[in-house]
Amino acid sequence: MKTLQTLSQSTLGLLLCVAVGGLCGVFAAPAGAFAYFIGQLYLSVVNMAAVPLLVVATFFGLRQVLALPRPAVRVGTILGLAVMLVVLCAIGGTLTGVLMMPGQHLSDAAHAQLGGLVLKSASDAEEVRITLFDHGAHAASSVSAYGVQDLFPDNFYRVLAEGRSLGILTGTLLFGMAFATLSRERTNMLNSVFEGIYRSLEIVIARANLLIPVLAFGMAAHLTSHTERATLSAMGGFLLCFLLATVLFGGIALAMIAARSSQPFGRVLAGLKAPLLVGLTSGSATAPIPHTIEAMSTVLGFSRGVVELVVPFGSVFLRAGSALYFALATVFVANLYERPLGAGEIAMIGAAAAVAAFASAGQSGLATAGYTGIVLSLLHLPVEAAGVLFVTIDLICEGPRNVLSLLSVCAVIALVSAGLPSERTHGRSARRRRTRRGVALRVHARAARAGRRLHGRGGIADRPDGHWSWSEMRNCLISERTSEPARHLSRRATRLLMALGCACVLASCGMLGMSGEKASWSQVTLAASDDVNNNSPVAVDVVLVSDDAMLARLAELPASKWFAGRGDLLSTFPKSLRYRSWELVPGQRLDVTDDAFAGPRVVAAFVFANYPDPGAHRVRIQKFSGRLVVQLDSNNFSVADTK
Repeated sequence: MKTLQTLSQSTLGLLLCVAVGGLCGVFAAPAGAFAYFIGQLYLSVVNMAAVPLLVVATFFGLRQVLALPRPAVRVGTILGLAVMLVVLCAIGGTLTGVLMMPGQHLSDAAHAQLGGLVLKSASDAEEVRITLFDHGAHAASSVSAYGVQDLFPDNFYRVLAEGRSLGILTGTLLFGMAFATLSRERTNMLNSVFEGIYRSLEIVIARANLLIPVLAFGMAAHLTSHTERATLSAMGGFLLCFLLATVLFGGIALAMIAARSSQPFGRVLAGLKAPLLVGLTSGSATAPIPHTIEAMSTVLGFSRGVVELVVPFGSVFLRAGSALYFALATVFVANLYERPLGAGEIAMIGAAAAVAAFASAGQSGLATAGYTGIVLSLLHLPVEAAGVLFVTIDLICEGPRNVLSLLSVCAVIALVSAGLPSERTHGRSARRRRTRRGVALRVHARAARAGRRLHGRGGIADRPDGHWSWSEMRNCLISERTSEPARHLSRRATRLLMALGCACVLASCGMLGMSGEKASWSQVTLAASDDVNNNSPVAVDVVLVSDDAMLARLAELPASKWFAGRGDLLSTFPKSLRYRSWELVPGQRLDVTDDAFAGPRVVAAFVFANYPDPGAHRVRIQKFSGRLVVQLDSNNFSVADTK
């Protein structure tokens, strides 16, 4: 178990598993087949947990997003960004195909191999019964009925049992919007049930993640043992273009996420390692949902409400990888059949690929590849023959398709979590106003200007031993010239030197660990209402943070995560935080004296309350003096400071 845990957390270890698995598929196929079987068991467990997590996460996400200001604009922003990314990937796939021209100038051997695949598929086809009358009407009605039933199921439990993600998401969104309009008092019991389900499924997935190295090994062995080399060679141009375009657009999405999260590119990639690997190897767009929610909210620190809404929605509808695939596949078939493409046809391919991507919502595997026919039929290219070719390599293309779609979902989260454009502008203006009022910035700027003006004009730097007394500096500056401008300059230099001295004092205080403030509350009062936590005890922690890195970590941490991991955080970062804990029963009032919070200076302070209801249940304390009152109500709490 320890070996599996080490490998599952190491990128190099996982790459080693992939390399060894590929060799095993060639030279030891039975061992690779067994590892592939174990990997499929792991995916079955993850898929089992993904569907109920999709439902519960959508409920919680809708409730939190609809509680924010201007929820309609936020949801509209999410939809607009999703459409934009799909369209951009469709355009990118089309342009990549036009520039790299896959399928053109194939060798005779490659043409023969592809033609043989098409003929073999035709000879292996079963006998088909043809109905001469009412065939078209029946087909049309059946297709239309299938689409309506997929989007609006008449039995929600049936689509849950069948795992039809499109119908599940539609039913969940309708029920979730109604659920979000109810008051918390009327949904407390259901919230508790959902919370218990959510945490239980997280534990199941965390234990199952130990098999990720086996999954990587087995999938690599399965690919190398089930793909013909001649087919790979014939379709190599398309595969190369598709993989390069996927890496390019995926890298852009990762860079966007890194910029929004203010974290290094490598750390973002490491945080998304588990969902990317599951998406690459599972063949399912919904399997990475649990890992993505955990990575984007807990590891990278984005808003959990936005994450829980966008990830389930995006896994079904945001098919950016499919849009890229459909566009590039159409250009490949056009080149294969020597069909020249004009500007109008190129634009048509991009638009049709985006439409086909949305039409394939809820599909996976070979069913997704079949939607390439929507784009091919517009150009009157052979759909059936081309479909045979892409079916043979779909096992290779499915993983990169899912990965690009997943990264696009994460990019939408990164953009939306920053708030609406007006809120970001307001936030920047407020920060600029606070900066203009900041004493430290003025002292630093004046000290810098003082250093530049004193250098070369006479001052402390000119004395050999570097130790000038205040009278020496003043006399030196004044005695050089007796004119009024000189005296004015000396007074100005004196003020600047004083600013320089203040800056040095401030810098030395920071170096000695004196940044921040002392927690000097005269008294902290904890008051629990009579119906607090549904008439149950509630745990409360006051957390004092000593450095900015820990502040960034705790600023987005919900109370449930804090109480679950506070012991590990304290043992790992003993100098970065400290906390005091209490548990209050309904109606209790507790006064805490100031000596309970004595200790080093702090840069921030938080109050966490361990309510079972979903939500952050976290309040940042704004002042470190006066009297603090923490009022604990039925399912939330508030913090007030008084003099």
